[in-house]
Amino acid sequence: MLFFLLLGSFCALFCAAIFLYPAVKTKIHIYLRRNAIKKRILEETAPKALQEAATNYNTYNLSFTEWLKYTLLAAAATVAVSVMFFRNAGFTVAMLPLAFLYPGVKKKQLIIRRKKRLTEQFRDLLLSLSSSLSAGKSLESAFFTAAKDLEMLYPDGDALIMKELDIITHKLEMNEPITEALADFARRADIEDITSFSDVIAVCGNTGGNLNAVVRNAADIISQKAEILNEIDVITTQQKMSQKILGVMPFVLLALIQAGSPDYIKPLYTAAGHMVMAVVLTLLVLSFYIGARIVDIKV
Repeated sequence: MLFFLLLGSFCALFCAAIFLYPAVKTKIHIYLRRNAIKKRILEETAPKALQEAATNYNTYNLSFTEWLKYTLLAAAATVAVSVMFFRNAGFTVAMLPLAFLYPGVKKKQLIIRRKKRLTEQFRDLLLSLSSSLSAGKSLESAFFTAAKDLEMLYPDGDALIMKELDIITHKLEMNEPITEALADFARRADIEDITSFSDVIAVCGNTGGNLNAVVRNAADIISQKAEILNEIDVITTQQKMSQKILGVMPFVLLALIQAGSPDYIKPLYTAAGHMVMAVVLTLLVLSFYIGARIVDIKV
């Protein structure tokens, strides 16, 4: 009885399989075709998407909020200085357009800070690459390992080097040579250390060389430069603070005199006095700029 029951079940399943085979075959064919189309679209659009995601570190696009914030801060400072030095509505209106120049100045400062941050993070990448190469891995595999290692160091995922590693590993998955991926990174970063590293890797790839030693030497050089920069920052911290205080003191003294004895400086707010104050303000701005350039030591 059990034998006939099993035989009947088998026959029923066999008939159902024969009946459903065309429909299942069609669905499988559609599924494979969709996957092939998706893969082709991904292969065609991936280079464009990677290019759009890549950052040019020589430029910085201020958001509207940032631009408005820096413009308003500069406008407030401009109005305050104009009122303090001239007490004339015409001078205030004439100086107000200078506030629109500050976002451009701030943009350059943000570019320098971002490049400095990328250089520090690039040193961590080199240390991870050196460790992987010492373990016998290829350079390509070392980059994939470095991406995993740096995830623990930068868990938020917003680190600049993590974004660059994503781009490099995606290019490697698309069978792009590592030398081209690094050359693109160096071109966009425009940082001496990264450019030198890319050039050395390209030479080693063409002529042969000890990649482990190259990466280790690059990491040591960048670490030494970072230590020198830190020492310079420590040495010049007092001078930078003194320069800022000296730059602000004339404005503070002028405000105190205006508050305590306004009649004493009343002649400075005449037509002739405005010329004197314009010369004084120009010299103050020039001295502040020269002082900032003196304490800005590059290695």
